Amino acid sequence: MLDPNERVQAWWFSARADCDDLVATWTQQPRSLSPHLQSCAECRADLADTAVVDQPPRRHLTTEELWSFDLGTMSADERARVDAHTASCSDCAQAVLALEEGDSAIDEALEMEAEGAGASAARTSRAPVPRRPGARHPEQREVLEERRDFRVLLVRERQRVRLLVQPLSGRSVTAAVFLTPGKPSLKPSQGPEGISFELGAEAGGARSAHLTVQAGGETLERDFSY
Repeated sequence: MLDPNERVQAWWFSARADCDDLVATWTQQPRSLSPHLQSCAECRADLADTAVVDQPPRRHLTTEELWSFDLGTMSADERARVDAHTASCSDCAQAVLALEEGDSAIDEALEMEAEGAGASAARTSRAPVPRRPGARHPEQREVLEERRDFRVLLVRERQRVRLLVQPLSGRSVTAAVFLTPGKPSLKPSQGPEGISFELGAEAGGARSAHLTVQAGGETLERDFSY
């Protein structure tokens, strides 16, 4: 309806004027995309960027749940839910790890106190601090790199080491790990947390590897030690 002489200068006014189908997705998720949504790259990009709105935020463990876990008052089902949650939530796994480290520090302090007394009888008469029932020993996680689209963690558990690349923004992420230059990369495994690479048993000396991550137009090249 604009004057032909004005259309070129008013491109911003009419841009995406045919994208009305996108508005309908704001109130109801369509069962199938309309022909326009299937063919319009800009609409598909908008749908991908707003998909996170339809996914409720993951609930972290509450203070009460951590306290109950630490005291060992959780039921078997509750402990199983905690284990399942901390397997995919690095923040809560770190919180549970802090509880375990606190127990270890108490045990070490009591042992040093007994040794300071200078009598083995004192050590034998002191009952060891019991582990709370159902306590788990979660992984130790070290964040090596964090970008807008992904996070890289070094995970240690049961004397084994693995590298984990977690997507953060919903964009496609690919990764490769090379232990030796010029040799094939390690075989990755895809899980609920992201892309995992088994680095092998934890050794006494430090070893190194090379990591490559691609996400969108960003590429990360990094050497790391483990």
